[in-house]
Amino acid sequence: MAHMPFTEAAGWGLSAPVTDSGPIVWPRSGYLSADGTKASQGVRHPTFFVSGNYLYVFYLDMSYGSTWGSIKVARAALSDLPSPSAFRAYGNDGFLQPALPAGFNAADIRSFYRVKGPASDCIVGCADDSFRFSVASIKDSNRFLGVLEYWDRTNKKARVSLTTSSDLMHWSDPVVVQEAEAWSSITLHYPIFMDEAGWTNTTVDPKGFYLLGTDTHANTMVLKASIEIVE
Repeated sequence: MAHMPFTEAAGWGLSAPVTDSGPIVWPRSGYLSADGTKASQGVRHPTFFVSGNYLYVFYLDMSYGSTWGSIKVARAALSDLPSPSAFRAYGNDGFLQPALPAGFNAADIRSFYRVKGPASDCIVGCADDSFRFSVASIKDSNRFLGVLEYWDRTNKKARVSLTTSSDLMHWSDPVVVQEAEAWSSITLHYPIFMDEAGWTNTTVDPKGFYLLGTDTHANTMVLKASIEIVE
């Protein structure tokens, strides 16, 4: 996590120094096994989302084994930021455990490479190999909308799907909006939301919003969508 003051005195971020606070989450298997071999490909593709008094971070855990390619979530109370140790990982139906190893010190990070991360749980797309997950609030609703890019192991397809939640931890079965036989054919890699006004990525009107992503050649692609929520 890196942060800076967003104030007039700091030029609204343009002239402010950036503080690198180091890691805020850790892979479940750590980075190295006891014998020094690689235990994971780390954590990747984080997306932040603020809800209530918490800052949530959704991330991809690339620990080898059954949790490889799992979307997970951690959160920190806004009042405890910007301390990186404020984040707690979701597992066993609660945010009960620190998202970093006990006693973690970013200045001595190498000594922690063999230390495992928290027993965190996958929250969405758990039967598949996920790449990226982003979240937005649904306007005039108490629900949230998520967009997931993943490889469907059962059907052998690359897919981008939408899913909903009322608590940011439990998500509905994904509804496919784009699929292809090969990952390189998807045109919404690393998707995020944008409202119709092009103003925010974190709140969408169900009657109309955009999904933004890139194709394999790094061109920005846009898909307009709408949803109907059935209670």
